[in-house]
Amino acid sequence: MKQLVHRTIEQYAMIPDGARVLCGLSGGADSVSLLLCLHELGYDVCACHLHHALQKQSVETAARALRYAFFDRCAQKCGAARIATAHTADDNLETMLFHLIRGTGSAGLAGIPPVRGTIIRPLVAVARRQVGEYLVQRGQDWRTDATNLDNSCTRNRIRHTVIPALRDIEPAAARHAAQAAALLRQDNDCLDALVQVGGTSV
Repeated sequence: MKQLVHRTIEQYAMIPDGARVLCGLSGGADSVSLLLCLHELGYDVCACHLHHALQKQSVETAARALRYAFFDRCAQKCGAARIATAHTADDNLETMLFHLIRGTGSAGLAGIPPVRGTIIRPLVAVARRQVGEYLVQRGQDWRTDATNLDNSCTRNRIRHTVIPALRDIEPAAARHAAQAAALLRQDNDCLDALVQVGGTSV
């Protein structure tokens, strides 16, 4: 997993030389593995944790906005040039499916971008299974948020029912989805560039 994370960071030029990275740490397997992996790769990394004390999934969007605002403040205080979040290839597939069933265009189907401004996702090519194996190999504990097991939330239902069914059909579903998302992001970038220069045809 560590080599895959390193390749992803290099591929998307996620971390400038010598830059400090702030890692958002929930305590779950994904974020714990991200922090440990960045440390093992030799990056200057610090961590921050925000406890929302929220129980209802209906406030997820508001909580996300608060979380990223908190990350920004922490990054400024500790001098971090980048903020790393622990989105995996599985999260990307879940996001693409979530947008698809709700109705979306190419932007929604492009999934989770590896880089958005100062936000980076070094685990975006890593399967959730690899995260668990990485932590077990190192004897590293993590915590599981009970709300992640609640199937009344659409994302959790996708995670626990739809994704396993897709993997029964195609074990590499998350990797293939990531490839499709990357192509869609390239298409979107091209269209945006044409709009910027006043292009009317593709």
